Amino acid sequence: MRQTRLYAHDLTPENQRLVLQDKSHHYLSRVLRLTANTEVCLFNGKGFEVLAKISDIKKNETLCEILECIDRSNESPLNIHLFQALVRNEKMDWIIQKATELGVKSITPIVSEFCQVKLPKDRQEKRIAHWQEVIISACEQSERSQLPTLNGPVSFSELPFKNIKTAVMLHPRQNNRFELEKETQNDIAIFIGPEGGFSETEIHMAETFGVQFWCLGPRILRTETAGLAAISVLQSQLGDF
Repeated sequence: MRQTRLYAHDLTPENQRLVLQDKSHHYLSRVLRLTANTEVCLFNGKGFEVLAKISDIKKNETLCEILECIDRSNESPLNIHLFQALVRNEKMDWIIQKATELGVKSITPIVSEFCQVKLPKDRQEKRIAHWQEVIISACEQSERSQLPTLNGPVSFSELPFKNIKTAVMLHPRQNNRFELEKETQNDIAIFIGPEGGFSETEIHMAETFGVQFWCLGPRILRTETAGLAAISVLQSQLGDF
């Protein structure tokens, strides 16, 4: 039986015991119905992970005893930064979940000209919190010990092109194959447009900053497919696939 992995944000190397409350306690005691002496893996999202044993389950908390540290070095050597145009809720959740499983370093939602989804300021905090939960769940499942950074939504005109050395934008009408040199430095940004694609103005702006334009073959991919396919290709060429 697969061992339960759980995110514990307040876990530190100094802990000998840990008290789990709220969602973590509910999940272990009410959903999984684990009992005392059951072993679980806990990680803090910053690369630190331990094997722990449940010592007691109370009404509102689960007590864990730390047994040993776990060396789980499975982060990709390639720092992929996904800049994904906003799409509808279910699709955005899917993209964030799968990008996390595939090993991206950071995820930044972007608002471009043809985005059909708008995210007002008063809804951003709640939506970002939801996406963070999606990331945590994906890390628990994929055995990542480090959470990718989730940035708040930014408009296309505010994208940090000047700070990115290697940037790739997918465009279905380009003839360039999606391929980078082995000598490419480890930080790579991928820009994925919305369902209507990037506008000509946005494409021209990206060109002025030296963004590379690539295609992933003769077929036009949906926005929720394109980014994940590009990440997989990069991991295969330069990462740990």
